[in-house]
Amino acid sequence: MSEIWKKYPDSEKYMISNTGRVKSSYGKKSKILKSRVDLYVNKKRFSWLLSELVQYVFDNKLNRSHKGSENPRAKLTEIQVKMIRERYNSESDNFHKYLKENNIEYIYKFTGKELCRFLNIHNRNLRAINNNEIWKHLL
Repeated sequence: MSEIWKKYPDSEKYMISNTGRVKSSYGKKSKILKSRVDLYVNKKRFSWLLSELVQYVFDNKLNRSHKGSENPRAKLTEIQVKMIRERYNSESDNFHKYLKENNIEYIYKFTGKELCRFLNIHNRNLRAINNNEIWKHLL
């Protein structure tokens, strides 16, 4: 099977082969990149797995990783993340009423450390949720 190279659609700097190799070129220099690739287009970084990149360029479709609780590695659900944010960011009466009606008020009984232990997450993840650094699709 011969190797076929195609240009990355959003930038002239990158070439992707059907065998899963990525070549970046700057001026006259070119370099083959490794299995996880960060492509910079218009000063924005796009992080790809090579398999995703090849699929995107050759099949014109993309199955990026699932967001939120659809991700197989997710430890939290969307409701838990919303509860964490509400617990730390505001005292919303409507939200507390919703929690009481649905018997999911448990999250307010814990300290941050206890909450991390209960939900099996690291305190950095708790802080990142509160600072809206992760689970951004719920904003």
